[in-house]
Amino acid sequence: GTRSFLVHPRGKNETSRDSMDVERGGGNDRADNKRNNRAKADEDGKPVEDFKEGEVLEGVVKGVTSFGAFLDVGATRDGLLHESRMGFPPPVLSEGDKISVEIISVDIRGNKLKLGIPGAKTAAEMREERENRTVCLGGLPDGVDPEDIKKKMSVFGPVEEVRTGGRLPDDVAYVRFSSEEDAKKSCDNPPSFNDEEEGALRECKMLKDHLQHRRKALLLVIDEKPRDLQRYEIKRAFESKHGLVKFIEFDATNDKTYIMFTRGSGARSAKEHKSMEVEGTELQIVETTDDHVKAYQNLRKAQEQRQGRKRRNGGGRGRGRGGRGGYKRRRGKY
Repeated sequence: GTRSFLVHPRGKNETSRDSMDVERGGGNDRADNKRNNRAKADEDGKPVEDFKEGEVLEGVVKGVTSFGAFLDVGATRDGLLHESRMGFPPPVLSEGDKISVEIISVDIRGNKLKLGIPGAKTAAEMREERENRTVCLGGLPDGVDPEDIKKKMSVFGPVEEVRTGGRLPDDVAYVRFSSEEDAKKSCDNPPSFNDEEEGALRECKMLKDHLQHRRKALLLVIDEKPRDLQRYEIKRAFESKHGLVKFIEFDATNDKTYIMFTRGSGARSAKEHKSMEVEGTELQIVETTDDHVKAYQNLRKAQEQRQGRKRRNGGGRGRGRGGRGGYKRRRGKY
């Protein structure tokens, strides 16, 4: 067939791809793909954008994986029911089972549906609920048996678990009750685990209060966000004089810098000083409050979410979209 040409403004000739496609009887590939996808959607199910968050549907299990299950809810693509959205204890699912699910989120761009069991708690909510039923015991005698701890604490109510050892100090134990009321009663009148009088424990408080106190003891707050200092410079300066630093977060909203130490001794040593000079800049240290701890936790949570998205999208060392080692679209290979 004949080939048509376009005259370039500078006098060069360029072949018109659209005119070539028309003469060959072809068309726009992207438009054809969209039409085909729409026809397939009309044939196999509703498009993702037709679903609404919070909608409760009945789904059929199409596949079970180690991280959840894929369900057919009438969409062009199966939705993901992640294990974190199944609640505790999670249901045992098999291919072909029917189950009621809730639309958690709709990703139109990615053509994905995230599902969850209606009323099921997330992993964070379940962790918080467990902390509300757990008591921290400190100052236990050497060699105390976990069964003895469970027996003595059972006078306040049913005990689900007693955790000792591992990362916990030798004289510390976590006791989880079946209800929050029983846990609070045990803190009001703690038992004795030796021959001394009642209340001989160094500490008996709710785990959430213990963790809050622990974070507050490890956190150091700088009154402003240094303009000309990097994290590694601050970390190097404080570690050289006080102790290992775990995290450093800059709070631009409140104009604060948060330094989390790995040990309480390092934080106490730094808090004894009202200021510290780093690379010629004087940093003013202020008293740590509960609001500072909460702000630091929010910053860490946001940072972990960003890192999670980066890993899923192939950032850093992954092989997903972008990042070193990412998929090279032009070459079509890794």
